[in-house]
Amino acid sequence: WPELQRFVSLATKHLSSDIKSCLEMFTPSLDCYEALIHLKPLHVPTRHLAVKHIIENKDRPMNNNDKEIKTVPILGHDTVKRYVSILTSCYGHLAKFYYDKYGGFVIGVKIIPRNGDGKLKIG
Repeated sequence: WPELQRFVSLATKHLSSDIKSCLEMFTPSLDCYEALIHLKPLHVPTRHLAVKHIIENKDRPMNNNDKEIKTVPILGHDTVKRYVSILTSCYGHLAKFYYDKYGGFVIGVKIIPRNGDGKLKIG
């Protein structure tokens, strides 16, 4: 039921606010992160799954012309997932890393607070 409650709250918020598009409703706020790592869109293999991409290309007809395909896709290799796992293994004791596995171009970084005086020196 938590998913249904989330959909109901999103629908209520959308109807009661002046949100211009559906895209704004499903775009998360990045204000809660201490740092953001922006990725190049071509380095994100799941960029076609992003809500923005789906909405922008919904009216575009699918072109299945085999003559235009000049590259071979690499399946099963997620560069963003690998990058986040490397960041977690190297800096997991300092921060937590979050990303949208469905086409997100940003990795959010939350610094883990220390038990001492709360100050953390990086670099």
